[in-house]
Order: sequence, then structure tokens, then C-alpha cells
Amino acid sequence: MPDKELKDKYDAIAFQINREDELVSKRFTWSLTINGFLFGVMGLISTAKDIKVDDIPFPVSAVPWVGFLVSVAAFIGIIAANMQIYYLKKEWDKLKEVLPWVRPFGNNLSFFLGWVPQFLPSLVLVMVWIIVLCR
Repeated sequence: MPDKELKDKYDAIAFQINREDELVSKRFTWSLTINGFLFGVMGLISTAKDIKVDDIPFPVSAVPWVGFLVSVAAFIGIIAANMQIYYLKKEWDKLKEVLPWVRPFGNNLSFFLGWVPQFLPSLVLVMVWIIVLCR
């Protein structure tokens, strides 16, 4: 491959990895924002006095389901973005012997350590909503 073609391939991989990282960030931020609001709503509901479960109107009783679905959607989106990053890493691995530039991502340990704060809180949110729904 000529240098221009190599540089274009490298730039495309680096751009896509950056794009997927931004998608993870956006999905995680939206999930935390929406879940924070929903937990606030749940807190307001729980502090109301003399309200029986049967008296709670449907939109309010749907809050845990909305939280659960938002959390699952964010979790799936984060998994999808990381699958694409993994694919891009494999594509870069095919070219690493001929590419003179540094890799546009961390090594396996840094990839795993960066993966934990994406997945763990998202998974915990899913589990919390499951617990709320099962009560």
C-alpha cells in the first residue's frame, strides 16, 4: 500500500474508534441523566403520605419500567459500540506491521480498565431497576 492509502486507512480506523468512544459517552450520560431523574421521581413518590399502591396512576407506576428499559437500551448500546471498537482493533492489528504511527487505542489492559466504568454502572442500573420491579 502506498503511504497515502496507509494514512487514510489509519485515519479511518482512528476516526471510527473516536466516534464509538463518543457514542459510549453519550449513551452513558443520557442513561445517568434519565435514571437520576427517574430515581428522583421514585423518591418523591415514596415520601408521599397515605398513598396506596393501587392509588398510584399508571404513568407514575410505569417509572420503574421506563428506568429499566432506558438502562437496558444504554447497556446494549455500550456493548454495540465496544463490539465495533474491538472489530476496529482487529483491523488495525492486520496493518500494524506496516503502519508507522502509534495505535489509536490502548493496550489490552487499558482497554479492559476503560471498559469497566462503562459496563459496571450500566449493569448495576439494570439490576437496581429489576429489584425495584420485583418489590
